[in-house]
Amino acid sequence: MAAAALVLIDRATAESRLAAMLRNGFGAGLPKKRVDRYVLLAALARLVAEDESPAPGERDLTDRLKAWLAADGARLSTDAATLRRALIDEGFLERDGRGTAYRRSRAFERFVRFVDLPAWTVEIVAGEAQLVRVLECANFAAALALADRIGAAAEAADHHPSLLVEWGRLTVRWWTHDLGGLGPKDFTMAERTDRLAAEA
Repeated sequence: MAAAALVLIDRATAESRLAAMLRNGFGAGLPKKRVDRYVLLAALARLVAEDESPAPGERDLTDRLKAWLAADGARLSTDAATLRRALIDEGFLERDGRGTAYRRSRAFERFVRFVDLPAWTVEIVAGEAQLVRVLECANFAAALALADRIGAAAEAADHHPSLLVEWGRLTVRWWTHDLGGLGPKDFTMAERTDRLAAEA
């Protein structure tokens, strides 16, 4: 069975879709559209802080979900138990080693990635999605120096881009060959590229 394609959701889309769900509802259970389901679960996962200690137990998490549902109005007719199960099944939360407490998880990033990379575009090259950014530089030497810094970061992460150095510009392309498209590392490295470009 082929792996499902990675779903990319930008932050503005996530906010507007969540607002629409809260305004219009989606019936019992979970939203039918994958994007809407991921947006809802990402919002719910924020009910558990990244470094929350002690981690909430099942009753505490259920109470938080019930309060969230009540606060956002009666348009959502789903229940807290369904949401709690989905948060685990879809990889937004995980149970601790004893199975009694919940903490945030990033396992969902195999299926969906929430991105905030306005300077990047997604291009399809030979059937593979690639993140692409063209960085303007003062001259060839500046473009080459930036390519060296990005290359060093790529080597440290063991994830390598395509770099095209030209006079006054550097084109960076990230994608995961093994996946035949985009994976979580590509977005992490695009964010790192942005930081390196800002420091140049």
